Amino acid sequence: MANLLARYVPLSQKNEVLAVVPLLGYAGVDMVKQQLLDIVTYDFPLNSKELPASSVMQATYLDAVRHLLVILEQTRRISVLEVLFPVLRERDHVAAKEIEVRVKRFVDALSDDQAKAAFDACMEVFRGSSHPTDLKAVVVEQFAVPLVHKMSVSNQMDVFRRNIVHLLDVVAAGLPVALEEREKTIITKSAAFKILESMYDVLPAETVRSRVNSVFCDKPDAKGNELTAAVMRATHLVKTEKVADSLLSKPVLRDYHCSALRALAAVVICTQTKEDFFYVFFFKENPDKGELIWENIVPLDHKYTFEVETNFPVAKEAVQSLIGDSYAKTTTRSKDVRYISSEYLKDSSLSQDLSFFTFFANVNPAHAPAAGDVAPMQTDDFAADQLFDVALPENKLTNSKSAAVPKPSSSPIELDELNEHPCMPVMLKLVDHITTKFKYAPGEVPKWMTELNNKFCSPSTHENVKLFILKLIINRPSVFEHWANMWLHPIVEFVISPVCGTGFHYFLRDTCVLILRWLHFKKLTISHEDTAALSDFINHLFRCTPFPKRAVLRSNLDIIKLFVENCKGNIVPNKRIIVDFLTYANKNEKAQKLFRFVGLQILGVLVANGLPVYDPLYDTDAGSYFKFCEVLLSNLGYPSREVFPTAAEVCGLILQKRPVQPSAADSQFEDMLAKKILAMFNKSDFGQALQCLEKIGANYPVFLHQFFVRVFAAIPVLAGELKTLALTLVKWCAESIPQVFQKLESVKLDDLLRHRDTPTQFVTLKILYEILPSLTVTEIGSFFDTIIDVFPAHPVAECRQTYYDILCWCFEKHLSLRTSGRTRASLLRGIADTSPEIREKIFAFWDAHTPAEIVPRLTAIFSDLYTREIEDHWLSFCTNMLLNTTKLTHDYERTLFDKPLSECQFHDLKINPSWEYRSHSMTPMFSSQSQETNEGGDSSGGMIRATLENQLQFSLTQNMPMVSLDPSQSAQRTTLLFHFVPPTTGSFGSAATAVMPPPPVFGKAQFVASQEDRGPRVRRRFASTPGNHSRTTEEKEAAGEFPVEAGRT
Repeated sequence: MANLLARYVPLSQKNEVLAVVPLLGYAGVDMVKQQLLDIVTYDFPLNSKELPASSVMQATYLDAVRHLLVILEQTRRISVLEVLFPVLRERDHVAAKEIEVRVKRFVDALSDDQAKAAFDACMEVFRGSSHPTDLKAVVVEQFAVPLVHKMSVSNQMDVFRRNIVHLLDVVAAGLPVALEEREKTIITKSAAFKILESMYDVLPAETVRSRVNSVFCDKPDAKGNELTAAVMRATHLVKTEKVADSLLSKPVLRDYHCSALRALAAVVICTQTKEDFFYVFFFKENPDKGELIWENIVPLDHKYTFEVETNFPVAKEAVQSLIGDSYAKTTTRSKDVRYISSEYLKDSSLSQDLSFFTFFANVNPAHAPAAGDVAPMQTDDFAADQLFDVALPENKLTNSKSAAVPKPSSSPIELDELNEHPCMPVMLKLVDHITTKFKYAPGEVPKWMTELNNKFCSPSTHENVKLFILKLIINRPSVFEHWANMWLHPIVEFVISPVCGTGFHYFLRDTCVLILRWLHFKKLTISHEDTAALSDFINHLFRCTPFPKRAVLRSNLDIIKLFVENCKGNIVPNKRIIVDFLTYANKNEKAQKLFRFVGLQILGVLVANGLPVYDPLYDTDAGSYFKFCEVLLSNLGYPSREVFPTAAEVCGLILQKRPVQPSAADSQFEDMLAKKILAMFNKSDFGQALQCLEKIGANYPVFLHQFFVRVFAAIPVLAGELKTLALTLVKWCAESIPQVFQKLESVKLDDLLRHRDTPTQFVTLKILYEILPSLTVTEIGSFFDTIIDVFPAHPVAECRQTYYDILCWCFEKHLSLRTSGRTRASLLRGIADTSPEIREKIFAFWDAHTPAEIVPRLTAIFSDLYTREIEDHWLSFCTNMLLNTTKLTHDYERTLFDKPLSECQFHDLKINPSWEYRSHSMTPMFSSQSQETNEGGDSSGGMIRATLENQLQFSLTQNMPMVSLDPSQSAQRTTLLFHFVPPTTGSFGSAATAVMPPPPVFGKAQFVASQEDRGPRVRRRFASTPGNHSRTTEEKEAAGEFPVEAGRT
């Protein structure tokens, strides 16, 4: 094996040998240790990036690394780990991810003693002066620290007792003057801080004080806190230390300060119980002396960027939870807030199926079309995931400023760039520890919170530090909500600044969720300054809302809706932004549609929540009210099926929200809207006119009355969906249209009913059903025969349902139609309908119109409820009609047994195991024979009856003499097989009944009573007798035991 791994063998051939090395066992691996070391030394490059990417040389090298990692993982030999140290020292290795996974598997697979041995090997590297410092750092970070958590407490204490003095010597050492030596010292001290952090994470404070401290301070008068004090002193000095050397690597310095801060946090959490320690060490800064905390751990020269499209489940669940709670409030408290149906790109021309989207997808169930409504027109202009295929231009709109239960602290965080910072987990741990250990009175602001707020609000604080602090707050909204009033204004001011970037990115979305939580779960006191800040914030959201992707756009609109719902009394929206959206002009047609659509959606949200369409006090920069209305109404004529229906729906919502006594401006808007719709009819643009009327009428049906003359005039020339849409408008206001039946006849009502256009037929039937109370018998008769001919066998159940509703109404309200045989026969056909709902409804109808008494009902069944068309179903129908009368009795709802089976008492039965009776069946419980025998006073009470005896108590049908069924005669004969031991109490809680004793003999004379005693006592088959488990079935049969189901009493 050693020859196969010799230096002269090519690396590609060595890979084949390395694949079988794990099979050699521990001895084989130790035997080739030197050859493995030679491979790493002579065949591997100093840096993995030296080899050309995707080349044969790189592939061969990566295969060799992979084989060595497999050998390490499977053999768990420390010698292999030492071989791999030169490979592991490279942090940005080409195979870094695979190395990390294999190393984690190796550590997890180690036993307690193996973990201790591996830790000792790592410490030898750390303590050795010949090893490079970057290798020491990697060994400590990837091996030593995880191994500490893998060991038992006794081994942890042992390894730290042996290494604590050296660790403290390292962290207490000063920085040398030479640049190269200074950087090496910083890296070594950072590694030592990480090991000390792990010690205080795993060992209790008492163990550190009593066992580890004695090694560090071996003095008779030691207090026990010398080690902790030394570690706190060293880490505190380093975390605020300002290393003024521009030649040092900034990542190295940042890791230096972060390691010290993490170690100090572990020490304080483990050993300290006073709040002042947390305040002084982690939040209190002294800028005059240059003692800064946040600037040392946050990279100030890094530019953070935030993406718009993400797949963070935490934020997604948070938004969905808030949306769901908002819907619940809307449906349970009041329904004053009704949004336009296309707000979620649903029930409009943008209503393609969105169920497969996972980006904050949540559709209000209340927005679904009601049963019977006609589905709106749809378009296939856009792909499923791309609403507007357009690159958004730079937003040059006017930037004028106008004025669920919270997640627990242990909730997961999103692994974005800020949360991946090494100090974020420890800061979260500190906040959780402080708020759990120390309690504050209502209104009390702790010192650490004040210091953190001052740092965030200070103009001199770097923007990256503010981002870090804000991300800390976002990760713990329930902790900071108690002091939300002091955070709301500075957070809003910061997040709308250019520092946070442009667009509705995920950091802005997370901030929205944070503020929405506070507004939702905490009753904030909104000041005038807060109102101005919230107004600026909502206006910023308006500008950021447009986005080409459908799911992202819907998410943005969801958040705006939630903000307006929670802040509608404390915001002043800038209508100039909406006007700019509604008049957006660009060569890209899709960009125009996008901005106009978004502007209409935002306006619809504002109007739905009761905000004024135009406020003369704040909206003067948007022009006059007349100008604003003109801009809105101009979108009714925009040639896009994404824009003009939404504009029409917003107009209907405006009419709905106006006061009962409209002002002159409100009446002027309605007149302008009516002229716009009439112009469409005059140009014979019936499609756009009807769609606009549909959207307006959905919110304000009164507006439709002035257009029905035009609608009826257009119906004869319409076809398909447009005809259905026109009839739908008629249905909405059918009861208020004068002479609506005559107008229907003028557009050929019979053709509407007979033409095989299901939506048109359905809407026509609905109209007729709505106007039935206003029709005479003659008018009903003019279409009665038509619907009877067309709809009994109609393929659509909804049409048949409405058809039977009309028949039921006519049968109840008009005597002449009730006596008509055709009406009755048509209604009877409903019991044979293929739809279960229709059958159930028709059955209930006839049940209500048939006498409740059993004899008159039986007579009516034969005289009135029969027709040849339902002959196959008549018997079951009539049987159910008769049985349905049982519901009128008082005992119908009473349970048969007042106790469940689990509460019943079970008693022993005595079995006669005679061979002559073993195959005889028993009388079923509750059978008529059993009842007759009991009533007849059988002298063999307490027995279970056999039914196949010489003297039978039932009548056979073949080759047997007739047997009397007289109960009195039957009671005199004894055909009982099982002797029953009577209980002391009655069944089901009733009084005990007297039971006659069993006869001395039964059956034939040769069977004496002594044979009866041979039978064992048995219980229910699942209640085994003690001692029976060890015997086989054959032994039980030989003993004459047979399983019998005992009755319950």
